[in-house]
Amino acid sequence: MAVDERRHSEVMHMPIAISVRHLRDVIVERLEQKHSTLPSIPSLDWIRLQFWPSNPYANSALKYTGQFQVKYAVQVRQLRKEHPDGRYVGNIMKYVKEFAVMHKPLLCMISVDDKAIVPVGEPYAPISTGVRGHNKSLVTTDGPENCALDHDFHIHGIIPSVAFLIDIPASAKESFLNGKAYVMLKDKVSQPSSAIRHSAELRRAINKEHQPVKPMLLIVSDGGPDHRTTYPSVKLSLIALFQALDLDMLVSVRTCPYQSWTNIAERVMSTLNIALQNVALARKPMEKDLEVLIKGKSTLKEIRSTIDSNPILQDALRNSMSHPIRLLHDRFGMMKIKDQPINVDFPATDDEIKDVLQRLSFIEPSITSTQNLSSKMIKDSDALRKFMDTHCHMSDYVFQVKKCLSSECFYCTQYPVRMNVDQFKSLSYLPLPILDASKEHYLPFCKVYGQIPCDKYQPSKGPLCFQEGREIDKTRKNFFVNSKVRRIIVCQECFKPRCVFSLRKLTDAEMALIENVDDSRLYTCGSPLFPPSSYCYDTIAVHIGLSCADPIEVQYYSATLVSFPEICYYCGISEEALLDTD
Repeated sequence: MAVDERRHSEVMHMPIAISVRHLRDVIVERLEQKHSTLPSIPSLDWIRLQFWPSNPYANSALKYTGQFQVKYAVQVRQLRKEHPDGRYVGNIMKYVKEFAVMHKPLLCMISVDDKAIVPVGEPYAPISTGVRGHNKSLVTTDGPENCALDHDFHIHGIIPSVAFLIDIPASAKESFLNGKAYVMLKDKVSQPSSAIRHSAELRRAINKEHQPVKPMLLIVSDGGPDHRTTYPSVKLSLIALFQALDLDMLVSVRTCPYQSWTNIAERVMSTLNIALQNVALARKPMEKDLEVLIKGKSTLKEIRSTIDSNPILQDALRNSMSHPIRLLHDRFGMMKIKDQPINVDFPATDDEIKDVLQRLSFIEPSITSTQNLSSKMIKDSDALRKFMDTHCHMSDYVFQVKKCLSSECFYCTQYPVRMNVDQFKSLSYLPLPILDASKEHYLPFCKVYGQIPCDKYQPSKGPLCFQEGREIDKTRKNFFVNSKVRRIIVCQECFKPRCVFSLRKLTDAEMALIENVDDSRLYTCGSPLFPPSSYCYDTIAVHIGLSCADPIEVQYYSATLVSFPEICYYCGISEEALLDTD
């Protein structure tokens, strides 16, 4: 009897019965199994009136008896998954606000996020944006109907990247929801989101909003693949932005896993959804011979490999996507947030990305392309490692870059501190939470600011964090054996492979589900592969009692159905990488 309110959740809803008639049939079937004869069966209306009223204050509620503890309800998707670091990161966000207020005259604060991909259909086949319409739209009576294809499959799409430049209030207890929103619209196929592209777009937005640029920058994100501060590509892109803006200090903070709703930029998404209501998009047709080249390409990998080898096709595809992008550009441009119009812009150009990337060549000249933004580059470059050791502070949720006053520093002598030297000397890194004497509460910002950040009080690094998961793993001991290892999935925090166990051979659909989790970069050590509501939860699983500090599972080496590359038991590094390090 429940309908579905489309909100994000990992719990699927199973109503008691599909309808009143179905409920009556179920009860009658049960009674027929126990009794040979049945009394008269009540009518559907009589059964319905025995429920609780949906609205007890309406006049129609007087007709209901409430004899059955049942009522009509809408499924509300508002459940949120917990994470051991939730309270810890919540305190970091409190510190962020107080840090921003403390350095308000010198600091620019930005919240960034990528909105869900807006689907774009093939030529003459428009697809709905997928945003549930709360209101009807005005259309002409003699014009075409407001229609779209009745399916969700699409290859092409538009990625709206949001950068919300926050007006820092006078007190940390006041609202941080005032400011200006910048939205960059990108083609999903030819202009994918990346950390270095975000850095180039942020540089452009900051230069438009602040002249001269303030010497400090504070970035808050939800920790997606392009903003996760533990990724080498993100670290190097932030250092490039630090250099491109000639900042004295840069702080990048990400939210806790499963708690992206705490990111301030999420407040912009609901406004953008208003512009996407009752909208269907399709790209313009290209020339016939070019359409033939991408016809039948059903994955992004296939299309991108095709356009990489054909520059003409790449230009034609971008021109084909220009129509729906321009349409969203105009619709988003009509929106306002607290009387501030949304600034809609186009994505960073290749020249802008190259210009930001070249900033890193001052430290490491061998960085010439985005392919160099990797852990291997950091490992192979002595200059990069030295710069990060002396100018950066890294933790799971915060990445910070800061200049120094050393006369021997090759970078800071060329780019000296912009703010007052006395102010810079009093400037400290954003602190990390520290437990008080009771071990139940974290110390306030005023008592921890000025100390060297230390993450030893991070719950997910403690021995008790994964105790519940270990207890669950013990109840499924017969499940986690070497003969049931089917494949591996890589943790996005420590990059160690973890075994995926299945009671039976994986079907193509199940393999696709696992690959979707892997491609989405959602899996981390200690988290289940699927939510409990999934039909795969009881048949496909991973160890949920493992932390990133734990070594590789023994079943990785003893698996009988599949074989995996040889890696270090403790750190997960491959044999080739170990040889390169030596």
